[in-house]
Amino acid sequence: MRVPSCILCVILIVLANNLLYAQNDVMLYYNKEFSFLNSAYILRNPAFVENDHKAIIKLGYNGFNRLSTNLKSVYFLANFRISNEEKRICHHVGLSVVNFQEGKYLNQNIAHFRYSQVFFLGPNTSINTGFATGLYNQTIESNNVTGGASSFTPDGCVGLKFAHKSIYTGLSVSQIFNSKFVSFDKAAQLVRVYYFNLGNKFKLDLNEMLTLDAELVIKSPDEFKSIFAYAYGNLTIKEVFQMNVLLNDVQAFNFGIGFPKIPIQNHEFGFGFCYTTRFLSQNYTNIGNIEASLTYRVK
Repeated sequence: MRVPSCILCVILIVLANNLLYAQNDVMLYYNKEFSFLNSAYILRNPAFVENDHKAIIKLGYNGFNRLSTNLKSVYFLANFRISNEEKRICHHVGLSVVNFQEGKYLNQNIAHFRYSQVFFLGPNTSINTGFATGLYNQTIESNNVTGGASSFTPDGCVGLKFAHKSIYTGLSVSQIFNSKFVSFDKAAQLVRVYYFNLGNKFKLDLNEMLTLDAELVIKSPDEFKSIFAYAYGNLTIKEVFQMNVLLNDVQAFNFGIGFPKIPIQNHEFGFGFCYTTRFLSQNYTNIGNIEASLTYRVK
């Protein structure tokens, strides 16, 4: 008897929890909390571009509470294919801006110019390379206790992606310039982060596609609690409706629904919504995480 696709998706993701690392911290740099990995993963790896579209514009918002502090993230991403998709090598350029706000006084901003290439080795095999470079800014607003401060420093990341038929894998490294920023006359080192992911797309029938993805995140070796892991599942029906589930290393369960590709002539519109619960753990510091995303594509 055929197991319903939505149930199969949930079961596989929950079982994947046995492979995850049990850490109890979150990483603020490059905001790992965006749970629609297939939608926002390009923020971490510039090689993850969609070659079958001329242009893609994405907007994302994430708001949640950690202990007594309100955290929120907003990102904007635009990517454009500047060569014919039928060529053996395709070129992409883009721009991304990410804002992370902690409470009332701390803001982090990352602005990147992006470039990537897609090399087709065969009809079902490709290698992508990409880099993103720009500026990192940290701003601390003044208050009754202390004055404000703002600092800019170079920032960048590089990435690779290999895909063969339905299997894909990616590797990226952030903070390639080994930059430091100054806050209140003290120099601080930006954290270098390594991202590795492996995924597969399973075609369940003519209308349903199940994507399973695992991601490993490693911070600089001298960082406390430097390893994080995620298991992700995405069920897409007729490329119009999708269900997302994600389980991370602190056993937070993210559940989302969305409509990724609503076609209107040569254009596609998409949106998604995600909510985080922590029912698998006794740690409830991030319960109530809300995420929303909008996407516009030109074929």
